[in-house]
Amino acid sequence: GMVGFVQILPIILLTLPAGHLVDRLNRKRIVLTMTALLLFSNLLMGISSHFAAREVAIAPLAAINHGVAWLARLFGETQHDYSQGHIAVMLLLLFVNGVVRAFIRPATESLLPSLVSEGTLANAVTWNASLFETTNMVGPAIAGGAIGLLVPRFGPTGPWTYAGIYFFNAFCQLVQFMNFSRIRLEHTPRKRQPLTIASLLAG
Repeated sequence: GMVGFVQILPIILLTLPAGHLVDRLNRKRIVLTMTALLLFSNLLMGISSHFAAREVAIAPLAAINHGVAWLARLFGETQHDYSQGHIAVMLLLLFVNGVVRAFIRPATESLLPSLVSEGTLANAVTWNASLFETTNMVGPAIAGGAIGLLVPRFGPTGPWTYAGIYFFNAFCQLVQFMNFSRIRLEHTPRKRQPLTIASLLAG
């Protein structure tokens, strides 16, 4: 529940401000910045997962752990230990992932009309949507298959069981970053407007 909550919360809070900024800033630069954040986030997840047994919950992390434990007790979960520093680190990084998703989705979708001609836009939108839905199904299936292969070899709590998957994901983000960096687009600045409730709701 917490894994889903910390990822959806920034999307809910930042959807309107993100759309406002994507309309006014360089979209390619936003995509590259967010992809780099996602790359480093996955690297840190891999490192945290690899050294999970050694992580200590320092004061800020311990506060997060206490909050998670309190929520768990509130919903009747009393059998698990939420004091590991790794738990708080992963929740923080998942929150960062949620922030990235709030910005990168509108930025990448709004880039599409600049990449193809008007006559092929409808076809490009169809392919883009199909690939997005396909990868949403295939990606988790590949990850599940990888876990199924790694658990027998390294054990359910082995240092490489999940870290390897995070590192592979970081590699995929690096490939995406390199591909996006090769796109050549002219950024046409739009007239700057103050960030107000009216401008947020205008869309």
